[in-house]
Amino acid sequence: MFNEIENRTIYGIINKQNVITIKDFEEAYNNRGSIKIFEDLSLDNKKILLIEKNGTEWYLQSRYNAEKACDDWISQFENKLVDDTIILVYGLGDGSYVEKLLKLNDECKIIIYEPCADVFWHVFGRKNIAELLENERVFCAVEGICEGLYDAALETFVEYANYQLVFNANLPNYPQIFPEKYKWALDRQLYEIKRVILNRNTEIYYSKEMIHNIMELSRDIIEQYSVVQLTDIIGKKEFEDMSAILVAAGPSLDKNIEKLKQIKDSVFIMAVDTALNTVLKHDIIPDMTISVDGHKPLVLFEDERVKNIPISLSAVSNAKIVEQSNAMRFYELEQGEYLSTIYNKLGKEIKGLPTGGSVANNACSLLVLMGFKTIIFMGLDLAYPEGVKHTKEAYHELAFIDKGKQEYIEIEDIWGNKVFTEENMNLYRKWFESYIKVMPHIRFIDATEGGALIYGTEIKNMDEVIGEFHNKIYDKNMLWRGLLPYLNRKEQQRAIKFIKEIPQSIERIEKYIDEGLDIYSKIKVLNKKRDNCQVIISKKLKHIGKLNNLMENEMAFNLIRYYAMETSYKVRGEVLNYDRTENMKVQIEGLINNGVMLYEGYKRAVNEFKKDNMNELIESFDIDKKELACI
Repeated sequence: MFNEIENRTIYGIINKQNVITIKDFEEAYNNRGSIKIFEDLSLDNKKILLIEKNGTEWYLQSRYNAEKACDDWISQFENKLVDDTIILVYGLGDGSYVEKLLKLNDECKIIIYEPCADVFWHVFGRKNIAELLENERVFCAVEGICEGLYDAALETFVEYANYQLVFNANLPNYPQIFPEKYKWALDRQLYEIKRVILNRNTEIYYSKEMIHNIMELSRDIIEQYSVVQLTDIIGKKEFEDMSAILVAAGPSLDKNIEKLKQIKDSVFIMAVDTALNTVLKHDIIPDMTISVDGHKPLVLFEDERVKNIPISLSAVSNAKIVEQSNAMRFYELEQGEYLSTIYNKLGKEIKGLPTGGSVANNACSLLVLMGFKTIIFMGLDLAYPEGVKHTKEAYHELAFIDKGKQEYIEIEDIWGNKVFTEENMNLYRKWFESYIKVMPHIRFIDATEGGALIYGTEIKNMDEVIGEFHNKIYDKNMLWRGLLPYLNRKEQQRAIKFIKEIPQSIERIEKYIDEGLDIYSKIKVLNKKRDNCQVIISKKLKHIGKLNNLMENEMAFNLIRYYAMETSYKVRGEVLNYDRTENMKVQIEGLINNGVMLYEGYKRAVNEFKKDNMNELIESFDIDKKELACI
């Protein structure tokens, strides 16, 4: 359907986010809008774009001196861009502005949001656009085609350390022509910044709890199952048309939980941990549950029936949950966790679940991974209707909010009325909205019957859901048929052997830290001398770089980094934001101070690791020496 240049343009986009397909572009092309795009010549004889919207004509470039106007626009970023800079460009236009912007820095990322698909289609077959979008540093989201890529790129590249290096660049007239989409783009940016700040605070606050859970769960993770094994699990012929209900613990769940009984054999029921007490009280046994937070109270798992419900866990989940579980346990692992290093050595795939910060976000991602094409939300209020916090059975009591407190904000509910929520829950809601956008092939139905409006969902009540999906009975126990633990016995023994080597890895890290601190001390002395010591300093800084690489390649490094989380965040922020206008001596002094701060943070982390008796826990792991000898 498309020629070579057009295909290059398309694949320049979809190769960076594989949830978008060429079919999506074909459908969008066949349903192009009616906004008229024209070309004109500026007074300096440059081709420029002209758009007609609502009877008004707008130029997307200067009518007078297009070349100079572009250069003036570019000048605002000169000497301001560093390698970790992220530039959010509102508007693609004919690509000329972004082309020049790209040349200012060889490492910075550029995320484009084109709010008018008709503009994109107008420049679609141009070679320069294809070359631009093929660039690995350029990410382009287009309204109505691949809008979700904007959120996906923000989530990938914006971190706590670099969120202050996010710059906005608006192409001429775009905010005036498309004000609503401009507001949307700014809102998504603000959401992402709030999210990374929230994640940073959570990681620091719970860092010690996380490390304890990771270590205590290590043996269970090795011996149990992986979410990798759940990939498209309902693709089996007998389940391919089955839908799923995600049961969250919002207060509206109390209104329609009884209706879930009528459909429980016809859908796959995924109940988040906080909803367990409610569904079980009504004699509904979910097909699966999920718990990802290390601080979830055990009161959620008191019912004896919970012990036999398959559960999805993270590496930082509350380790005490598994002590009373007899069910299959499916773990998600992220790159950067110490067990992921072991799995990589064993040649085993690992998979983390996209999340917006709540267990319901993870549950949704898991259902998508499992292959469900229709996902129904129930009890997903993400707000406090009538001031109630959650289903009354979640913690065996009702809890109400104090509406007078500043942390509560008002948003729109499913009926268009105002409802109270908190900033963090509003972030979870926005995550659902962005996630739904990049999953156009999946049908999302909100049968919560209350709570916040989630754009992109179909609003239905439970009676309508029952009417549509109460048509087939599934033997859902057959889903798990033939599943074996993710690692075979020999792989389990090799994994334990790797874990047993952690104390030695810690010792090597200690040596690297001491060596690094000694080098920093010498650099500090050299930097204070009047004579030119730049060559020697440069060599010693390269040595520091080698030490950093050696440490980061140690398996134990991903353990101690939890103890050094706060220091690491602080240093990364300092490094990215230091004043590059200062002279070299001042800059080096700043690097020294940050380096010393980081290494001293690592040293404290190692001491904390030992203090927490982690080595003793590792020594308790048994290893079958006979079996290991055969490996």
